[in-house]
Amino acid sequence: QVVFSLTFPRSHKVEPSGKGKMGHSLNFFVGGIERTNVGSFEEVWYRGLYDDIDLRYYMTDQGLKYEFIVYPGGNPDDITVQVSDSVDAVIHDQSVELYSKEQLDTLINADDELEVFQADKKAIKSNFVDVGRNVYKIKVFNYVRNKKLVIDPIWLGFSTFLGGNGKDRAEDI
Repeated sequence: QVVFSLTFPRSHKVEPSGKGKMGHSLNFFVGGIERTNVGSFEEVWYRGLYDDIDLRYYMTDQGLKYEFIVYPGGNPDDITVQVSDSVDAVIHDQSVELYSKEQLDTLINADDELEVFQADKKAIKSNFVDVGRNVYKIKVFNYVRNKKLVIDPIWLGFSTFLGGNGKDRAEDI
């Protein structure tokens, strides 16, 4: 199991909000603290992450996705993504690859399908830009600045973990 996180340097501190409440709740442990009856949603939004830019997370058949929605007045150059040091990020023009540090040379996640589009869903030329250790931006070329822009980068590997560091049995649950 490889755990990594994404942060967004120079973003605003915003609270997530759920959209499309689902009919079930979740229970889990975080750092040994039990969390019960936690609501679940089809989408989680970070509105105003950057000026006139929202961040949206949602599930697909391929896994967890995120996308940035840049509204008129927003600047996609403001978006910066930092991957935690628990992995090595290799950034190319058209892909971002994440490699496990523990399991050398093991690819754990890759995005080679960066999509940027506006209302007509016509692809807009774009690429990833390496701006530092495990930090990248997304460069968008020739888009209409007074229309909403959607930047749809990497899908995120997602799983759950059940167990501990000893022998686990069904009656331990």
